[in-house]
Amino acid sequence: MDPIFTYIIVLFHIILGVIFYFFIGGLMLYGTKVAQSNILPTDGNCMPYTYDKPEIQEIYTNIFTTFTNPKLSEKLKFPYDKNSSNSLLDLIRNYKYEPNSNFLVNYILAIIEALLEFDYQFLNVIFKYLNYLPEPLIIAIGLPLLLTIKWWLWLFNAIYFIYLWFSKMSWFFKTNENEGKKNKPSVWKDVDCESIFSYIGGLLLVLVFFILFWIILIPSEWWITILMLYSFYSVFTYSSEDKSGKPTNVLGILLKVFKYYKEAIFIVLSISIASSTMSILGVSYFICVVLALLLMGFGLITTNMFISIKPDDLTPVVPFTQAIKKCIPKEFETPNENNQKGGFFGGSNIKKDLKRLTKTLGKFNLKISN
Repeated sequence: MDPIFTYIIVLFHIILGVIFYFFIGGLMLYGTKVAQSNILPTDGNCMPYTYDKPEIQEIYTNIFTTFTNPKLSEKLKFPYDKNSSNSLLDLIRNYKYEPNSNFLVNYILAIIEALLEFDYQFLNVIFKYLNYLPEPLIIAIGLPLLLTIKWWLWLFNAIYFIYLWFSKMSWFFKTNENEGKKNKPSVWKDVDCESIFSYIGGLLLVLVFFILFWIILIPSEWWITILMLYSFYSVFTYSSEDKSGKPTNVLGILLKVFKYYKEAIFIVLSISIASSTMSILGVSYFICVVLALLLMGFGLITTNMFISIKPDDLTPVVPFTQAIKKCIPKEFETPNENNQKGGFFGGSNIKKDLKRLTKTLGKFNLKISN
């Protein structure tokens, strides 16, 4: 293959690679601001898991912070009212409150919901602490950070999925008191040992799903991956406002990253292009490329590639601490670990059930003997 043609292909890959690298760095930077605002759905007792709206302190976050004295920055705010919706969690919430919701479907949805809640909690903590790092460092290590976080998140999801598969079997021992009642939310109650057929049916389902677990264990990796990717990349879909109240989003911030970090981008490009020229075309071409880059860098060749652009809407920095979020359930509760009675597979108290069952059987035997 002709060296010039090879060189052009390599240059194309270099340009795309550098753009992609800074693109990921910008995403990670935006994610730290989302986490500082504390608007991710991290509490299963409030929206979007239930209809109870959390109370979140509305704060401004710093972005494009300078190294001057005093430090200055642009500001971002993430209004919760514009970011309270989550497509997947909204669908799950709406279904589980339907009067005709099915316990088996709720079992699957409870697993999905718990995985998403864990993912958002995990990401909220990671991005919260990344927010304290200097922004150039966040952008510089953004890609390896993203890959590392995704790998650990997937691993924790896989382990947690195994636990949830069995712990959420409490749904096999629940009955909906409002089934068939229109305009009323579902109210799930634990079955007890007096409901012999319901309890036997629940135990049979436990056996079936125990066997099913080993059948779907490998295919479930794809579902775990899809849920993990959904929760991870949904972090970057939250909308924001600047200090003047002008709406923006991750795309607007990414454009500013390429604008304000233009000098750094072209320095990385120059080093990569120079090294590729040396390895593909040889010393003579390498000297010519380096000389041209130096002339552009020192302004002897007119170009604005190496001229840095500073943010113009700068104000003194605000604290980097995370916003305070309070979540107090006010309406109806969903069946979860907090309201289970601690019985067999989340059912009612097994000792009390056995006593009631003994009394029931005693009365039944007494009627037969009479």
